[in-house]
Amino acid sequence: MDIEVQCCGLAILSVLFFFHISRESVGFRGTRLFGRAMAANFLCLVLDIASIICIVRDGGSGTLFTVFMCKAYLISLVLVFLSGFLYTCNDIQRLQHSRITLPAALTFAAAGCISITVLPISFVCDKGVSYT
Repeated sequence: MDIEVQCCGLAILSVLFFFHISRESVGFRGTRLFGRAMAANFLCLVLDIASIICIVRDGGSGTLFTVFMCKAYLISLVLVFLSGFLYTCNDIQRLQHSRITLPAALTFAAAGCISITVLPISFVCDKGVSYT
């Protein structure tokens, strides 16, 4: 299976997450958003590994569980982008006092998640390369 890079990323992210949690913080909004972004990345990596394992074990035939795991992974990608966007826009939004950024981001993320859920999905499992 080709999950070596994901496992290395999971180890590095676990160390960073440990240091983030272990230090004392004041509880600023940016700190909370950063923690949520790290948690979303952690979930995404775990689901990526799980989806690759499902694809390889399934042989790319697309059982219901494999489809569920792969779609959960793709939805977690949307959540990673959303959490990263919200973390990045935290200071910008405060400067501009914009009330459009959050609803627009949530609308686009919801549309992406719904599209992933509704649309068909295909798998590739060929010579050590497995992806959705």
